[in-house]
Amino acid sequence: MKLEGKIHNLPGYAKAFLFAFLLTLSFGYYTGVLFIKHTTEFTSQGIEESYNGNQTEEEITEDDWENDDWEGENFQPLKYKKSEQEIISIIHEHVISFSLIFLLLGVIVLLTSIPVWLKKILIIEPFISTVLTFGGIWMLWKDITWMKYIVMFSGVLLTITFSVSVIIVMQQLLKKPTS
Repeated sequence: MKLEGKIHNLPGYAKAFLFAFLLTLSFGYYTGVLFIKHTTEFTSQGIEESYNGNQTEEEITEDDWENDDWEGENFQPLKYKKSEQEIISIIHEHVISFSLIFLLLGVIVLLTSIPVWLKKILIIEPFISTVLTFGGIWMLWKDITWMKYIVMFSGVLLTITFSVSVIIVMQQLLKKPTS
């Protein structure tokens, strides 16, 4: 069965449906990226602190609790290492969600008229990056701290792939039907 370019010949309501889906999906995806910015500042240290904390209970002093500069520029919120239950829950929820997101997006990409080599990259890469990102978070949590760089790289690659896929599909949805 030939899937090449099928997206161009979809009825207008189907194209509108897919366009609305992609806008909503993108809103959700980029809200997640904004959350990552707020929790990690897009830094390797921020990634590590997000899962492994920035202090242990033994390091907290009375001054930390009495600090009245809660809004000051030097304020750094206390972060603790996530529990095993928290880390398993985070990884489980994200891997399942990302698998479904990229399954749906990949099926739509298959209907476009872009070159097959590009389709292969856009439909396979997100699954590799999902495993690397969340497997890396697990290993980072297990104190293999250099994994924060793998998490960072694969997360960026995942977002680039998502963005390119959505842009391509939206452009293809706007194309006129072929005869």
